[in-house]
Amino acid sequence: MLALVSVGCLVAPVRAAEIVFRPVLVLGAYHEGNIAIIGTDKTGDDALTGALDLDFQRSTQTTTWTFNYRPVYTAYRENDDLNYFGQAAHVGFGKTFSGNSSFNVDAAGSRTDRQGVRAFRPEDPVNFVERNTETRADARVGGTFQSGRRSAIDWNISGGITTYSSTDLVDSSTFGGGAGWRYEFSERNSLGFGVRGDAFLYDETPVGPNGEPPPIDTGATSASIVGRHDFSPKSRLDYSAGATYTDSDLRSDTNFSGDIRFKHTPSEFSEVTAGIRQGVGQGTGLGGATLDRGAYVAYRLRAARSGLEANVLAGLWQRDGEAVNGAGALTTTSWSSAESVGWAFNRFISLNVIHTYSDQNADSESLDTNHHSYGMYVRWNIRGR
Repeated sequence: MLALVSVGCLVAPVRAAEIVFRPVLVLGAYHEGNIAIIGTDKTGDDALTGALDLDFQRSTQTTTWTFNYRPVYTAYRENDDLNYFGQAAHVGFGKTFSGNSSFNVDAAGSRTDRQGVRAFRPEDPVNFVERNTETRADARVGGTFQSGRRSAIDWNISGGITTYSSTDLVDSSTFGGGAGWRYEFSERNSLGFGVRGDAFLYDETPVGPNGEPPPIDTGATSASIVGRHDFSPKSRLDYSAGATYTDSDLRSDTNFSGDIRFKHTPSEFSEVTAGIRQGVGQGTGLGGATLDRGAYVAYRLRAARSGLEANVLAGLWQRDGEAVNGAGALTTTSWSSAESVGWAFNRFISLNVIHTYSDQNADSESLDTNHHSYGMYVRWNIRGR
């Protein structure tokens, strides 16, 4: 992170920089529908939570820095042995050059007992496993540069890790990269092709108790038609369609892959992202790589000084292990959502109510879950808006 900050200071003109720092204290009380996440007959527990949101943004005409850090402590009323301290962080850097050339860095990490959709990665597949502390981190670097008057090359590399405190779950890591070429038919439309390669690596484990195949290191290579359409300076659609070839010691196979992403930013106080995709991912923690197919949406509305606030984050995913690893591999289908709505009384204080819902069906009944959680929280914008 220090290296990224140093780079940002070098490439961003100091005189034109606009800096926004918003520290926010959050205090909440809610009912957790299923404190063990899965595999329990308990109806849940009440909890208190306290969090500090530290949001920082530095921008110029050509560069943008964002940094978010959120430590949170959750205390349960009856099951105090489940109390935990969680953390989440996100850092991003973007720079635009002449024409349509750009460069960006994006990294996110979390360590928490909470499972479900994540604000900084709404496009990630969701699954629920036994209660444990999960550590997730990933980084993405990419950009676009003009290769001619009407053509552009997109490139990206990425890597990440997922670790679990439970000995029943398998730690994994992934890394990969890709590039694509697009021809710009107009200022708003472009079409081309792209290729990408990914590797999914797992700790060694034996065959599962019911004969499930163990996680096996897997490689995935994709080739796709890629395109982009700009509806306006505030709305953009990115899409791709092709095939992914997966190979491991278990089997080799080819599956359809596709990705449609839409982003609309009507103002600095609101944003919506949505998409549907199918592609190979690193799996559920109980097996190897999976063919992930699903849809997601994320919406945020923040009051300028006073007024309505709202957040919606939801994802529906099927993680098909059999499509990649063969018969006996685990498949899960899960829905996870979190919605909040509230009112900002002034530029300092707002009150919100929140509801979350989780539902999962799996080949193994021990992974089935269906529960609601609900509550309210107060936000104190320490410096105001």
